[in-house]
Amino acid sequence: MGSVTSNQQPLIVAVCGDSGSGKTTLTDGMVRVFGQERVAHICLDDYHILDRATRLRTGITALHPAANNIALMTEHIRCLAHGESIIKP
Repeated sequence: MGSVTSNQQPLIVAVCGDSGSGKTTLTDGMVRVFGQERVAHICLDDYHILDRATRLRTGITALHPAANNIALMTEHIRCLAHGESIIKP
């Protein structure tokens, strides 16, 4: 993902909502409007650490913090806020 030039302040927009509420449609539209080179799009789904079979076996849903690498996502958001590049998992 591209980095921000020194005179630009990154803007972070969080899009939240229930499954099927249009989050991906909205963020895909933002990428089209602002350009892929100017938008870093990350999703909680990118940070799942438990696969579907493990979640079913343990009773942990995909939205449970234990099913996701929240620490890495937090670090990536911090990096993006400072204009640094990240590599999504």
